[in-house]
Amino acid sequence: MSATRPHHERRWLRRLSLLSVLLALGIGVILMHRLDITSMAVLERQVDAYARTFTIVRLGLIGTFALAWPSVLRWRQRLGYIDAGRVAALTAIRWRIVAWLLIIELLIGQNLVARTLSAFNGAAA
Repeated sequence: MSATRPHHERRWLRRLSLLSVLLALGIGVILMHRLDITSMAVLERQVDAYARTFTIVRLGLIGTFALAWPSVLRWRQRLGYIDAGRVAALTAIRWRIVAWLLIIELLIGQNLVARTLSAFNGAAA
């Protein structure tokens, strides 16, 4: 592996990070404009209306990640960014990463912690 490989990988990671921030900001601006938000109550109603769609999109992205993972690794190997041993190691952890993404979706996206606590508080009352 040459000395420029880590530099290329860091540059690739920086570009993807910048792209994700810009996409998040762009989507936020578009949603704010599209939804014509004037108060927090309006915002709450709009988010509740789109909650199911957001969940489907997040789960779809996790599924796409799981299915595209081997192809992306093969593509990166063909470009010479990773070797066969690294591909095998990354392929082996694919489902672990998907499982963690699903756990994060349950805890944060589906608000499982708050729902569980409210169920315990409701049962105790």
